[in-house]
Amino acid sequence: MRIFMEGDTGFALAEKRGRVPVVYRYRDLKLAAGAVARDVLVGGAADSDEILLIPPQSTPKIRTAREKNREKVLSVRIPCELDDVLWVISDHLNTNPGRFTSALLRYYLSEAWDNAALARRLSRLSASDLATSRCRSTLKLRCEGAFLDMLKTLGERESMTTTDAVRGAVLAAFEDVVEKKASRRARELRSIAAAV
Repeated sequence: MRIFMEGDTGFALAEKRGRVPVVYRYRDLKLAAGAVARDVLVGGAADSDEILLIPPQSTPKIRTAREKNREKVLSVRIPCELDDVLWVISDHLNTNPGRFTSALLRYYLSEAWDNAALARRLSRLSASDLATSRCRSTLKLRCEGAFLDMLKTLGERESMTTTDAVRGAVLAAFEDVVEKKASRRARELRSIAAAV
């Protein structure tokens, strides 16, 4: 794939105008449903502001802007003790829990999707006293519809709710990182913590 640069020139076919010279420029692109893709490279007509081309390198930014409008918020009630557990895990990995919690949960829930033994473990941990104590805290996670669909299917497959899966994931992370029950996962989480 060729990477175009701002200021590159080329030609495009325009309706009723035929072959038209274009200049590549960065600009904000308004999409359907009010979404805006910021700083997207587009090929605009050299003599006007009309967009005639969008190079392939701009596709990921446009797709992300569209999907952002479709993002959902997964909201799960958890006991305050599980909130404390998330802080302890983050402290153990020397990272900020505000940035790390989302990555931690996505990691465990995605792993559980592919690993039936881990999925059963999350289900078992979600029934523990710590996971089922009084819920006074809310955990929110922005996620795509496909991720929520995966969680729903995982829950149906393992006979647990999304809330159970999240609570089990928090406790599994505690066991793996703090209690050192799974060194491979702990190493992977350390790398993830360093990256967020």
